[in-house]
Amino acid sequence: FLLRHNGGVPSPGGFGDAAVACLFALHDQPWDLETPGGALAQPLHQIAVDWDDAFPESALAPIGRDDRDRLICLGLRGDDRGAVFVADPDDDYAPRRVADSFAAFFGGLGG
Repeated sequence: FLLRHNGGVPSPGGFGDAAVACLFALHDQPWDLETPGGALAQPLHQIAVDWDDAFPESALAPIGRDDRDRLICLGLRGDDRGAVFVADPDDDYAPRRVADSFAAFFGGLGG
């Protein structure tokens, strides 16, 4: 999904108590026509730079946002590698695991 649509919004996009608001753009190719314009302002590389500046020891990589303004992140190391987390700005970005893999997260999205 991320490569095919260069970010965007999956439909359906609901998970737990939230929904995917956008997945960040991975490259500078044109966006799919279904991609909301607001997400275009948040390319993955810029989010990653900002995240690394704020949390240099983090083992997470932000890949999107949900409709509650939490970051959707992938785990990068150890047992968390490939797992999906949400990081809530209202909780100092403490990560909460929501799926064991991106495939499980994406496959579990609903309405």
